[in-house]
Amino acid sequence: MLQNNFAGGLLENYANCSSLERLRVSNNSLSGRIPDGIWSLSLLKLIDLAMNQFKGPVTSNIGEAKSLAQLFVSNNRFSSELPEEISNVSSLVEMELMYNQFSSGIMVRIGELKNLNNLHLEGNLFPAGPRNLLVHVFL
Repeated sequence: MLQNNFAGGLLENYANCSSLERLRVSNNSLSGRIPDGIWSLSLLKLIDLAMNQFKGPVTSNIGEAKSLAQLFVSNNRFSSELPEEISNVSSLVEMELMYNQFSSGIMVRIGELKNLNNLHLEGNLFPAGPRNLLVHVFL
């Protein structure tokens, strides 16, 4: 469902797709909040929500997404603090979080993501200075 100019939001029913491995809806005109259950789908390897108009937080149940390797949510209006539980997703290799409204610095346990090799955070509302932003990224 890439680059189709789809509008509206993601239906709650997507959170019931327990065999879903890839969710790619980037480069559309989708908006609203992501249903909580989507963040925790255990077989999901890829979440690509980039370049839409989604808002709200990435919820703490993302820590249950044990297969998630790639998380692309750039160019949206996601906000709030990133949940500490994201550090439980040890399979994460790539996270592109840029150009949203994330704030309050990144969670202190991001250094536990030993497989993470691509992290983009630019264009958010993190406090100024590397001490607040990247203190634990390279642990």
